[in-house]
Amino acid sequence: MKMFFIKYIKSYLPVILIVVVILVYNFSTSRARKQIEGLENELSTDPAVSFCNKFGGDSSQLEGVCGRLTDKNCKSSNCCVFTNGNKCSAGGITGPTFKTDKDGNKITVDNYYYMNKCYGTGCPN
Repeated sequence: MKMFFIKYIKSYLPVILIVVVILVYNFSTSRARKQIEGLENELSTDPAVSFCNKFGGDSSQLEGVCGRLTDKNCKSSNCCVFTNGNKCSAGGITGPTFKTDKDGNKITVDNYYYMNKCYGTGCPN
């Protein structure tokens, strides 16, 4: 019985090794591909995307940086919104990130631009 088992293993050992090598190769290349894709997203050639990635985790810093954008750049950014036709703030599709000013007073937002589209009341048709 032992002899049969050893012959059986010997005859299938090359196939087993090939399958293991293929599995390890596929795992390592898919993992490397995901790392490269993540790096591509982080190092975008689109300035607006790179800008948002750089400040994405720090909303208070993003608020200050958005405030220095031109109206056109603010309206086309995916991490800033142009509110009430006069101020660029950190935000997204749901509006500005900060709903109150530094003193805790509620900020009224009638409309805002996000990705060149106006949201809210008083948007031009």
